[in-house]
Amino acid sequence: MKDYNKEHYFYTDEFKILLDRYERAGSQGESFYFDPEELTDIAEYYQDRGNDQKALNAIHHALDIFPGNAAPLLFLSRYALLREDNPEKATLYAEQIIDKSDFEYHYLIGEIMLYQNHNDKADIYLHQHLHEIEEDDKTDYIYDVSNLFLDYNDDLLAEKWTEYLADKNGNDHQELLARIYILQEDYEKAASLLNNLVEADPYSAYYWTLLATVQYMQGNIQ
Repeated sequence: MKDYNKEHYFYTDEFKILLDRYERAGSQGESFYFDPEELTDIAEYYQDRGNDQKALNAIHHALDIFPGNAAPLLFLSRYALLREDNPEKATLYAEQIIDKSDFEYHYLIGEIMLYQNHNDKADIYLHQHLHEIEEDDKTDYIYDVSNLFLDYNDDLLAEKWTEYLADKNGNDHQELLARIYILQEDYEKAASLLNNLVEADPYSAYYWTLLATVQYMQGNIQ
């Protein structure tokens, strides 16, 4: 699924300045410091715009300076998985990550399992690590895991994880339910929830995109 928060970031002055610094460093040989997260953002920007080679150049530059860092290895692992259809290569990149307590590492391992159709195995693995998560971070972890199952069209396991959310009236729960209803082709329920969400947060491109998808599936082209 497209990360609309990241896509919004690509249009900010902050990112434009970062990208300009990076491109000047490459074209003019200027010396600038970039941290691994910045280089990974730049790689994601290039990939989103169809320039895989520039994306990989930025990522390999990050790994040359920061071997074992999670951000560039997560990128390479997902690239191997989703672009090269190579879960074995994806796993090799994942195992190079030094900090295996990182949430993103757990999501990645779960995603590799899902890609190989080991949904129940992914559920067990991700649930085992739920107990390691600090209370303040559990909501984010549950939300991300639910979305991961939805990305792989498993509405049943997504619904199971959604029930772990403490706030059943919050936007996260309503958004996940809407996505579950979309998978189940219950577009009326999905539209009802999404209409409430865009009313509560009218500037969310993600909510509007989901609502437009539901309207299209209902035949409401106008």
